[in-house]
Formats: sequence, C-alpha cells, structure tokens
Amino acid sequence: LVCEIAYTPSAPGGQPTSFRKFFKFQVLKPLDIKTKLYNAESNEVYVEAQIQNLT
Repeated sequence: LVCEIAYTPSAPGGQPTSFRKFFKFQVLKPLDIKTKLYNAESNEVYVEAQIQNLT
C-alpha cells in the first residue's frame, strides 16, 4: 500500500511539498479476475473482465 500526500502551504511563497509512505503486509489473493475476449465482425476485439472481491 502506498500513501502519498501533496500540499502547498498557504503562507506567501509556500512551495509544493509531497511525501510517500509505504506499508508492506501479506495479501493472499484479495481479488479474482476472469477475462474473456470476443472478436467482432468489424475487426474489433471486446474484452470482458469479471472482478470478484475474495476478502
């Protein structure tokens, strides 16, 4: 997980500032993603994606 904060102080001449914080933890496949491809007659390809939350 990455959290990023960006802000500009309201004081005159305040410079934009940002920082990032990284949080590492074990994740055991929280999402299941299934995809299907469909070929259309007009040389187009359609993608169907099913996303399931496993948590």
